[in-house]
Amino acid sequence: MIIGICASPRNGNSLWMLQKAANAITKNDGLIEIIHLKDYQIDWCDGCLTCEETGICKIKDDMGHLIEKLKASDTIIISTPVYFNSVPCKLKCFIDRLNPLLLHDELNGKKLVVFIVGQLTGKDGEESRDDVKNFFSTLSDICNMDLIGIVEAEGRLEKDLENNKQVAFQCEDIVKKLIINKG
Repeated sequence: MIIGICASPRNGNSLWMLQKAANAITKNDGLIEIIHLKDYQIDWCDGCLTCEETGICKIKDDMGHLIEKLKASDTIIISTPVYFNSVPCKLKCFIDRLNPLLLHDELNGKKLVVFIVGQLTGKDGEESRDDVKNFFSTLSDICNMDLIGIVEAEGRLEKDLENNKQVAFQCEDIVKKLIINKG
């Protein structure tokens, strides 16, 4: 099972990229569930370290449900906008709350694909997206995940990528490789 996570608070470019990937997955007989983080209550990690002893986070919100979905997945696709050369706070809270999975090696070997949309152009845009790519590269190393690839794009307004055939192809192509190499 593939879990697609949209980290944008809007229904814009990040969701569009994820939907392009989802279409390619279902056309190739794959299964994907899209999770739009804006629809879930995810509180920040309070650093209590209870999860180190119990394997379960003590915070009672939607993250427990999402952790179960992640456990059942073999691939995670994260699609995110760039906020100040980083990820939105909701995604950062989500990632911080992965500690119970990390401590029990439940992310080991899972495949990770990342879609990044930044609004800056030129050198500033490249540097901004590079910071986010480095963030996910480090995350995949820490979690022992297999970072399959990253697709990046420039977009500011909600529909900026709607007719971008190159980005659509890249989003579809990376997941086709996942489906083909799975068997």
